[in-house]
Amino acid sequence: MSPWKAIFTATLLASMSASGQQAADSQPSAQPSKTSEAQTGQPSQQAIDTTPPAAAQVAPVPQPATAPAPTTMDEVVNLFIEREHALIKMLSNRTPMVETYVQNLTSDPQLGLAPSADHYFLGRVDMGETAQWKDYLLEENSRTPNRLVGGLQKLYKVQYQPLGFSSMVYADRTDFDRQHYDFRYVRREFLGDVRCLVFDVAPKKNAGKGRFMGHIWVEDQAFNIVRLNGTYSPVRRNSAHFRMETWRLNLIPNYWVPSYIYSEGGGLGVEMKESFKAQTVSGPMTSRRAARTTS
Repeated sequence: MSPWKAIFTATLLASMSASGQQAADSQPSAQPSKTSEAQTGQPSQQAIDTTPPAAAQVAPVPQPATAPAPTTMDEVVNLFIEREHALIKMLSNRTPMVETYVQNLTSDPQLGLAPSADHYFLGRVDMGETAQWKDYLLEENSRTPNRLVGGLQKLYKVQYQPLGFSSMVYADRTDFDRQHYDFRYVRREFLGDVRCLVFDVAPKKNAGKGRFMGHIWVEDQAFNIVRLNGTYSPVRRNSAHFRMETWRLNLIPNYWVPSYIYSEGGGLGVEMKESFKAQTVSGPMTSRRAARTTS
């Protein structure tokens, strides 16, 4: 073989060997690339999975169902009757402190009605089914004149009666319903900034004695009674008369509780010329257990 052929053959083999080495080197380099992609892809997958699983599984908190707004006055009547019964039940274990000032008035030819005596009462009322009166001024109350008859006299007895304090707190403690009363819508009216619906309340013909008759004011949000003004049946001519007005305040969530009562009456005494005016203020609606602790 000539020297030129040997040189050419050696050069060709060297180039082929280099090409093979480059091909062999290029194949392993592709594997790290895939591994690198897998490795670089793994952190991004982990970043997505790091979202707290609890957050994705939390269900929306259900909102409390709200009663549909009444569309007729009959529905409004049903609502405030229900709310009044709920108030009576809620207050059944309360014993508020009650303070009452009474002024006797006598007819005078020149002055008209003139004060003749006054009385002060302080005690605690148990608002249970049989309302009880715990008197803190027994000696003072023992001097209450006998001429204060009817509802006022019963008001300050230990055992309350329908014409007593309990009946002035509520329109009717036991039978405030459609079976005993007729309700008639009168008008809309504001009491301060409280929007109210005014209803006339009258006992049915055979509802019995001692039933409330007058007007009530019902706030138009939760339909609680916030004011009462009236008297008790039957009302007779030429006899002792009585009238009361009760105001309530929103002192307990969702409830309007009795806070102030104004009452007046006339036709008292032997000659039926005496009358009275009274103001009653109710303190905090303390529970019966707390009242026993503080008494």
